Amino acid sequence: MFLFGENKTEVTSECFADLVSELNAVLKTAGVATMLLNKDFEVQFFSEGIHNLYNISIKDIGKKIKDIPGYFAGCDITFYAEKIIENSIGFKGKVTTGRGKHYMKRMIPFLSKNKTLNGIIVTFTDITDLVNTQMALELSENRFRDMAEVAVDYFFELSVDGTIVYVSPSMKESLGYSKEDVLGRNISEFIPQNELLYVVQHSFKHTKGKNSYPAITHHVIKKDGSLIVVEARGKAIRNDKDEVIGFRAINRNITDRISNEKEQEYLNKTLERKVAERTSELAEKQRQLVAAQKIGRVGSWVWNLEKDTVDWSDMIFEIFDIDKSSAVSFENFKERIHKSDIDYVLSTEQKAMSNKNVNSFQTEYRIKHRNGNEFFIDATVHIYRNKEGRAIKLIGAAQDITPLKLQEEERQKFINELMQTNKELQQFNYIVSHNLRSSVTNLIGLSNIYQKGIGDKRNDKIVENILESAQNLDGVIKDLNQILQIRSNASHKKEKVELDEVLNSVVKSLDLQIQQANAKIEIEYNSIKKILAIKSYLSSIFYNLISNAIKYRNTENSCEIKVIVDEFGKFTRIVVGDNGLGFDAENNKDAIFALYKRFHPRIEGKGIGLYLVKVQVETLGGSVEVESRVGEGTKFTVYLPLTD
Repeated sequence: MFLFGENKTEVTSECFADLVSELNAVLKTAGVATMLLNKDFEVQFFSEGIHNLYNISIKDIGKKIKDIPGYFAGCDITFYAEKIIENSIGFKGKVTTGRGKHYMKRMIPFLSKNKTLNGIIVTFTDITDLVNTQMALELSENRFRDMAEVAVDYFFELSVDGTIVYVSPSMKESLGYSKEDVLGRNISEFIPQNELLYVVQHSFKHTKGKNSYPAITHHVIKKDGSLIVVEARGKAIRNDKDEVIGFRAINRNITDRISNEKEQEYLNKTLERKVAERTSELAEKQRQLVAAQKIGRVGSWVWNLEKDTVDWSDMIFEIFDIDKSSAVSFENFKERIHKSDIDYVLSTEQKAMSNKNVNSFQTEYRIKHRNGNEFFIDATVHIYRNKEGRAIKLIGAAQDITPLKLQEEERQKFINELMQTNKELQQFNYIVSHNLRSSVTNLIGLSNIYQKGIGDKRNDKIVENILESAQNLDGVIKDLNQILQIRSNASHKKEKVELDEVLNSVVKSLDLQIQQANAKIEIEYNSIKKILAIKSYLSSIFYNLISNAIKYRNTENSCEIKVIVDEFGKFTRIVVGDNGLGFDAENNKDAIFALYKRFHPRIEGKGIGLYLVKVQVETLGGSVEVESRVGEGTKFTVYLPLTD
């Protein structure tokens, strides 16, 4: 795993994990170990190579480099880091480990897009092979020091495809190869791969000339695997037709003439080229990671609790609609959380931090942009603790899940509508099969026994019963029309309805009943002035609940009704309570809002009021609950969404 100081875990998506793994593999293949220090010389992230090289671990994230035991405690990184902070210049030097490995240590400023110094990048590149090569060259130089004065040259001939067809005996003295070792082999086997193209291009470039081609300098691989530097001259071999059929050349060993400084320069240039290539690859991988975060709408952040410092990724600024020029703080973050969710978010965080056994937690909440638009956030937070279990750092990721949330809400709304429609169909089926059928059966039966043309008192009673059945049938049809009318008006646009206006109108329309019952109505709605609803529905809801409280009052007590309207989370909450007769709500919970359901048969009523309340509340996107006990009164609680 590639370990980041800002996020030491795999975050959210498979794409992100693949990119990190790929980046770590690139560094490992290149033999490069990397770490990042902030301006306080604290470790922000490190690659797997740093862990393998100096045994640095996750617990060292956030520590000053000099406080990490082992190599870093006594090395010169802090000294040069101070120079880099002061002068914004880089540093490089060679490091040799106790295990005989050699590394090129480079320290360069880590700059932001606006060229602000954010920290220091420290890399250790494995140059063991190069150093060993250099040491081998020095050894070779000493071995052949006595031979340098005689400048032993060796001659060789090649076929046109590079096959060695002749070598002089002096090759053995220069390279250690006998004739048998090299004849029939290709010259490319004796030239380092990174120089081969240069040598071949130079040789063929001058095949058209009649004279020897200019001398070039390159390395040759000796039999013992070490390298020497040769100065090569040669010319093309031609046949009678002036066709090139091969090459004849002479190589002079000039290793002793190459100063240590020049050889070191050669090695450094080779190393710098490799580092530049790997750095470019690393930068590309970083760009891909940023792109992946943008596509997934995922941002990351780090909160150092001990220093009270907060670091955000670019996507956090974008998701939470915060200017990058603003000072990064936890207060900026809290300002964006929806006021209805802030207590939940903070309490969840505090509970997790105070529980030593909790190392991560997840929350889902809403945020509000400056333009008033709301978005849904899914946040995952990891807690890092000290030895005592106290939280010292939080590292988290926040993803904008608004599209998914809206899709889920639409799906749930559709399911609820289907379920409600199914309930209504069942209810209508009951009405048609029971109420309507009963009235129609009565009409048919009475008509059959009616004695036509006979003056009989029984006929008068039959006519009276026919009229009563017809009136019952008419009442059922009117009830159905009223219910269907509610559904047909469901498409009406909601509006902000004045609470005062609706309640005053309802109380005024019930004035006679209130006086007759000597009822006392207490209304409390504090700061709530308006409710998002369809006005006629809201009036009907209040009318049915208050009129029911009056109708089913306990005549042995004074009738007291209390109406409370307040804000509850994402809803406007309406509570209508009374001290009336009450009923057994627990045992009748499935029938409370059923059509034509009545709990007090001795009191006149049709059993449609509560059904209408439930239908109207659900049409407005809300819900209704009831609490009641026999002789203890009833309390209805209606929840209507604050937003459409």
